[in-house]
Amino acid sequence: MSQAELEALPGDQDGPGDKLVGTTIDGRYEVESVLGEGGMGLVYKAKHIVLQKSLAVKVLRPDVSRDEEIITRFRQEAQSASAIGNQHIIDISDFGTLPDQSTYFVMEYLEGTDLTGAIEAGVLEPVRVVHIAKQLCQALGAAHEAGIVHRDLKPDNIYLIRRGGDANFVKVLDFGIAKVGGSSSKLTRAGQVFGTPHYMSPEQCSGSGVDHRTDVYALGIILYEMCTGAVPFDADNLMGILTKHLYEQPVAPRQMVPELPEDLEAVILKAMAKQADLRYQNMGELYEDLLRVEQGVGTLARAQPTNIDAILLYRAARPPAIRSREET
Repeated sequence: MSQAELEALPGDQDGPGDKLVGTTIDGRYEVESVLGEGGMGLVYKAKHIVLQKSLAVKVLRPDVSRDEEIITRFRQEAQSASAIGNQHIIDISDFGTLPDQSTYFVMEYLEGTDLTGAIEAGVLEPVRVVHIAKQLCQALGAAHEAGIVHRDLKPDNIYLIRRGGDANFVKVLDFGIAKVGGSSSKLTRAGQVFGTPHYMSPEQCSGSGVDHRTDVYALGIILYEMCTGAVPFDADNLMGILTKHLYEQPVAPRQMVPELPEDLEAVILKAMAKQADLRYQNMGELYEDLLRVEQGVGTLARAQPTNIDAILLYRAARPPAIRSREET
């Protein structure tokens, strides 16, 4: 798969975005093709004319370039990713303005697949799940140390490329709604939900303040999905999904995939604890428990089974008719 979905939603590639194809931006970047298109920006494949290096260029759409909030969000995306400086965060190398006043930034061109595609290809083996998750911990841990919370972590924003002998080298994308620094450094718009509902933490769903532990929850959801092939909470509408995040316990992963290691299940459920204080308190703690899963030495999640206890109590409290209906 090419970088068709990097930093953009899939869309019609025939349109105003084609006007840049064949042109050279700022005398340096020769635009070769449209990779993807979304509501806020278009992504092009380009080549540095001196270095002959393939790059991706994200350009803010001209019809929204007058929206100061969107411009701020777009610049923040570039600044946030650049400030982190971690090998698992997509590298952004340049930033500028086109003659029509559209803003653009230049990032590394990735060849591989997003995690969504990997999951759609089949449930991932536990060894692969842990390998991917450890890299995500490193990427997000570096972001958190820089005072940046991603807030929209999901499989679409995780890319798997080949780096050396590793075919599952992780790159994290799209810091467009990242929360930077204190609570005053966030972008808001009345009536708008920031985040993707299936991966939003309970505190995001309720509109409460969020910190780095909201990314821990999202990573727990992604771990669940990698191991089972399905997200833990789904519904026909936005409010239904948000309500489940707030009030329902997930079906335990081993109930769906019995061969899943118990230690890995415990890690997933601890990361997904409803109360932020009961989750891993940082990515370092989660990384250490993933190492314990690899080594088979027993996890802290098994020793302190917070969310697992809640799930067992939830199951026991359900009326028999509900239990039988849910488990069929």
